[in-house]
Amino acid sequence: MLSLFNCMYHFVIYPFFAMNSQYLIDYMDYDQTDANMMTSIFGAVCFLSPIIGYTIDRFGYGGILLSVAGIIQAIVYALYFYTGVPIWLCITFFGLCFSFVSPALVSIVPLLLEESLTNIGFTIYFASQNLGFALGSIIAGKMVDLYNWQSVFILWICTSAFCGILALICNLFDPRINHTEIEHSKEKLNIENNEDQEETIDQITEPLLI
Repeated sequence: MLSLFNCMYHFVIYPFFAMNSQYLIDYMDYDQTDANMMTSIFGAVCFLSPIIGYTIDRFGYGGILLSVAGIIQAIVYALYFYTGVPIWLCITFFGLCFSFVSPALVSIVPLLLEESLTNIGFTIYFASQNLGFALGSIIAGKMVDLYNWQSVFILWICTSAFCGILALICNLFDPRINHTEIEHSKEKLNIENNEDQEETIDQITEPLLI
């Protein structure tokens, strides 16, 4: 489910970053320089990712951040296209949402897999991310050519809301995604200790059963 979230989220966010300048030129009558400058706010805000990543490692709650980011992004897309909310403010929120999602997903992968499977997990993570980016760019570009920008934003709003709901379901069914790495290590240690104790008891009681 997290791979699906990763794919769908990047299906939405990367095409926006790639196509936003053209949207501002076509729909908002910006010139090329101003459109590029406005879009660059997204990348400037993403410097918060390491800070948020450290916070997640320290306190957890990465799964909750995924839910919040998906829902907020859907709301901001609607405000961006259908209202007069300042564009720079909306793009700032897009950058904040991306700053939540990227470190949260990276921190969750080791919590769900055994250490021997972590490399495979990250491979799936990057593969689903690239798939979302490729599909999102192709589909959004075709929709602009065949229909209009409104159809693209409706797609992005629905997809972002779906991501938020999907992350919420993951939170409900697997609370591990909100743990920290320290908590995860303690849980693994407790499980190993319990297994060792059970094995010791079996070794002690086996001669008695004979």
